[in-house]
Amino acid sequence: MPLELTENNIVPSAMIWGLVGEGAEGCLLTQQRTFKVFRVRDGQKSVIIKQALTKSRDASLLRMDQKSFNKMVSAQRFFGQVLGTDCVPEVLFEDAESLTVAMASAPEKAVPWRDLLLQGMVDPRLGSRAAECLKWMQDVSPNDPSIPAEFWESQKFEEEWLHINILLVRKQNPSLAGPLEELYQDLSVLREGVVHGSFTPDNILVADGKLTIIDFELAHIGSLSFDIASLLSRLVLAIIHRPTLSGPIRDTVQAFVDFYGELPVGFMAYLGGLILVSVDGLEPEPFLNPSQQEWARKMGTWILKKEIKSLVHLFDNLDALLPK
Repeated sequence: MPLELTENNIVPSAMIWGLVGEGAEGCLLTQQRTFKVFRVRDGQKSVIIKQALTKSRDASLLRMDQKSFNKMVSAQRFFGQVLGTDCVPEVLFEDAESLTVAMASAPEKAVPWRDLLLQGMVDPRLGSRAAECLKWMQDVSPNDPSIPAEFWESQKFEEEWLHINILLVRKQNPSLAGPLEELYQDLSVLREGVVHGSFTPDNILVADGKLTIIDFELAHIGSLSFDIASLLSRLVLAIIHRPTLSGPIRDTVQAFVDFYGELPVGFMAYLGGLILVSVDGLEPEPFLNPSQQEWARKMGTWILKKEIKSLVHLFDNLDALLPK
């Protein structure tokens, strides 16, 4: 029977796997919806150990089996080659039977970019750095032989993220059935390049102005607009949550666009759809109160109905309409 990691056995397990030496200490960092994450350190190094939860309450929706586990690990290794181990933690150990992967730790003072935004700590320079990372990923040709073959199997993304979220958003917003179906079809069939699949401030750690990208479960070959909209939709929500930060967050988005260059045609529909997913999808953003959720729905709806056609138009509406 596969080993289930706990705070009691994480250190001896890490020692058996050759990850740390004598005198090591370990702790549970977080228990997420689908993973437990531990940190183990000795006097010389710090290691992150991540194990999938096979009995999580959402296992029927976001399941992790050995096939999807192997894809996740292959994706992390691939992105590490593309972005470098300073930006993506190096994989040190894997055990598909117990769905466990160990990786080099990000700097211990690194925090999710999302947390900084919610605390009102906005650094527009992070926008250009995020764009740089994304450009490196998207510059890889989809025909590059180094891309894991599993990236072409986007079943997990399509069936366990896309289908469920579009279904939930459509149920809450029936008037948007047509635009949502178009978005669903685009995301199902486009194979433009490498997609992280969850390129959001939740999965970008920040320390001393440097970024560390994590969580590669949904990586695939798909639409390049998806990762851009994933990131920028969360920045829009941050403005809705804290309108007084509109100026610096808008500067962050501008820094992203300035570095990235012209955004793909049709990007705005992705942005509108992902704003709605963030309030009516499988994992609604918990920091939005009911009033803020309604503002997010309005913005997402106006974008999908093409009443808002550009980022500038969107931010002007936010500045004019949101209570300060």
